[in-house]
Amino acid sequence: FILDPNNFNTLLAGGSNLWRSVNVKAATPAWSIIKPGIPSTSYINALAVAPGNSDIIWVGYNSGAVYFTTNGTSATPTWFQSGSGTLPGRSCDSLTVDPNNFNNVYACFGGYSSGNVYRTTSFGATWSNIGAALANAPANSLVIAPFNSSYLYVGMNVGVFASADGGATWSSGNLGSANVAVD
Repeated sequence: FILDPNNFNTLLAGGSNLWRSVNVKAATPAWSIIKPGIPSTSYINALAVAPGNSDIIWVGYNSGAVYFTTNGTSATPTWFQSGSGTLPGRSCDSLTVDPNNFNNVYACFGGYSSGNVYRTTSFGATWSNIGAALANAPANSLVIAPFNSSYLYVGMNVGVFASADGGATWSSGNLGSANVAVD
């Protein structure tokens, strides 16, 4: 579940369906399904709402499927699958929307294999593997520096890695020999 960063009265919760409450602070919040489950009976594993625009919502599943909408505040948003055949078929563990450019979205995937961080700069039309040089370990989270979108930090099962060039190169951000899972 996540709190909408643009409206603290709205909470999104994922399971087999995506649920929304627009009065989450009420004594008895009202909930509605805004995205039904997908045919694979996969569960929602990652959620992201664009900072500055509550209509842009991204959803990642434990099957690796990724969906988005551009009318997320409507009663029945329209959803589109993104990256089918391009993104790995592993658990999507994290989604991050660039606060400075909504076209840029990052997806982190689980699995002890190469390529667990992907980026789209075309609002999901195409995806690029920017994690091939990272450790062959699950990527659990990604943070973008708010003052410069080229500065990326990835939390992995083997520590923290940083990039100052949008993921073209990576360096270990671990202090000393830290080798721990970072969420």
